Amino acid sequence: MGSCENSEGLIVEDSKLDMSLFSQTYTIDDEGCCVLKGAKPITRGEVQSKVLNYGWKSIATYEVLANGKLSKEEFWKDMVGGSPTHYWFESSQQLVQYFYMDAKPAFCFRNVSWSYDATKGFILCGNDKSATVDQYKQILKLVESDGRTLMYTIQKIATISDGDNDYKPVYAMIVYKRLTDDELKKMQESYNYDLNADNSVPDNSKF
Repeated sequence: MGSCENSEGLIVEDSKLDMSLFSQTYTIDDEGCCVLKGAKPITRGEVQSKVLNYGWKSIATYEVLANGKLSKEEFWKDMVGGSPTHYWFESSQQLVQYFYMDAKPAFCFRNVSWSYDATKGFILCGNDKSATVDQYKQILKLVESDGRTLMYTIQKIATISDGDNDYKPVYAMIVYKRLTDDELKKMQESYNYDLNADNSVPDNSKF
C-alpha cells in the first residue's frame, strides 16, 4: 500500500484522491467522535445501492493531526504491527472484516453486525454495548469516477499511550476502494483464518 503526491495531488492505486478533504478541519463531537461538521450525510438509499453487498479494500489512511488537519503521509507506511481492515457488506445487518493479526499471526476474518445512521451519516459496526466512538465511520464522500468507486470515511483507528499513564484515541481518514467480484473472492481466499470460531480473541483487538 502506498501513495504518491504530484502537482495534481495524491494518487493511490491509480486513483486520484479528493484533495478538498485535506483542507478541512475535523473536530471532536460530544460522543468523542472525530467528524467533519456540516458534511451532508449520504442517504440510506445510496448506502444500499453503492455500499451494501460489495467488498471494500482500504487503500489509504491519513491520520488526523492535533490541529484537526489531515496528514498527507500514509499512516501504515513503515508501521510495525497492526494492519488496515477491509470489509464486505454481506447483508443489511452483517458485514465481514478482513485484517492481519500479529498475535496469531494470521490473515483473519470475522463477522460483525452493522447499521447505518442516516441522520449522522455514520456506519456503525459492532454491538450496541460499545460506545459510538468505537463503532462509527462517518462517510465523507462516495465518489464514482473512471470505473472506480471510492468511499472516504473518518473514524477512530486505535488507542495509544500518551506517555503519562493515560491513553488517547487516534483518528484518521480512510479511503476504501470498492472491489469487483473477482477481487473480493481473492481477498476472501487470502484472509482465511476464521475468528468467529476463536473465542480467545476479544472484540476490541483490532482497528
